[in-house]
Amino acid sequence: MAAGVTLLTYADRLAGDLAEVRALLVDGPLRGFAGVHLLPFFVPFDGDDTGFDPVDHATVDPRLGTWADVRALADAGLEVTADLIVNHVSARSAEFVDWLERGPASPHDGMFLTYGTVFPDGAREEDLTAFYRPRPGLPFTAVRRADGTRRLVWTTFMPSQVDLDVQHPVARAYLRRVLRALAAGGVRTVRMDAVGYAVKTPGTDSFMTPQTLAFVAEAAALAHDEGLRVLVEVHAHHTQQLAVAPLVDLVYDFALPPLLLHALGTGTVDRLDRWLRIRPANAVTVLDTHDGIGVVDAGPSGDLPGLLDEEEMAGIFARAAVATGGRSAAASVCRRSCGCRTRSTRRSSTCSGATRPRSCWPGACRCSCPGSRSSTTSACSAGTTTWPCTRAPARAATSTGTTARRTRSRRP
Repeated sequence: MAAGVTLLTYADRLAGDLAEVRALLVDGPLRGFAGVHLLPFFVPFDGDDTGFDPVDHATVDPRLGTWADVRALADAGLEVTADLIVNHVSARSAEFVDWLERGPASPHDGMFLTYGTVFPDGAREEDLTAFYRPRPGLPFTAVRRADGTRRLVWTTFMPSQVDLDVQHPVARAYLRRVLRALAAGGVRTVRMDAVGYAVKTPGTDSFMTPQTLAFVAEAAALAHDEGLRVLVEVHAHHTQQLAVAPLVDLVYDFALPPLLLHALGTGTVDRLDRWLRIRPANAVTVLDTHDGIGVVDAGPSGDLPGLLDEEEMAGIFARAAVATGGRSAAASVCRRSCGCRTRSTRRSSTCSGATRPRSCWPGACRCSCPGSRSSTTSACSAGTTTWPCTRAPARAATSTGTTARRTRSRRP
């Protein structure tokens, strides 16, 4: 990403379409940004997971514009970042639909991860329950092919998002096609989305394992072949940031926001100072993202101590509640319960009001508004605007990953 401040935004929520994004950033009131990270603008940009479930990852949604509009941003001197969704595609994608129709005769056979791919000899209960998944239940969806056979396909996040077998040559060829389209369209940097879940390895929880890191290096090489830089997004214990940073060009510093909140709230900087001494040199300073402010990244994980302990993390939530008159806690559930993940236990739990687990990350909780296709923004952290149950207006919070906030349904 370019030196300076980058705007992280959805084109439709900020300006309506890509041409209007350019008007704002080049000639309008938002000029001065060094770059723009365009959150998914592919077909469709408003799917089940607000663009992170691509039907066609290599095509700009015509409601937003064309690749020429993306290139126009680059030609104006803005460094353009886009997402490479490496873990899955939409179940409505042409590739998956063709595989359902033609089975082994499909040119896309092998592209999608199935139960049998990971467990050719079957699995024990402990094998299945070991997998870390940000949703309750098992990560499989039963599908019926045209010949009547049924298969269990891997669906880490939701049934409409079918996981890729990233080790298979067909899936690798798909990723290369997407990378080529991004590079030709004026994109300079790709963010690997959900890469921590991409490799499933029996006997592990399959989140940020050594096999995952090996894939990150291989995927980064594919991107470099197309002249693209690679930014990795991983919400996990801070040691995972240290492990993945040498393999890519850039890594998000998700530990920084909670450490800053702790320092500002307590008047002490020892925790922040410790992190700054070991922080990767290629870390991108970020204070907020479309997923909200994650506290889990600075906290403990299992037996691994965190940059903050559980009591210090709880203090961040408590101060946020005081500073917002209780609105941060109320917004976290939007008058209903929601699923939250606690990386310290690697298990899902339910948080509701005062019962929220201490390590539940504050941007976790979302609600869907009746009569609206989009979800609301439910802010759970100090300094974040809380919107009622209506579509939240676009917002820019200053950081090197400045964001016009949106709600993600799949990563709590």
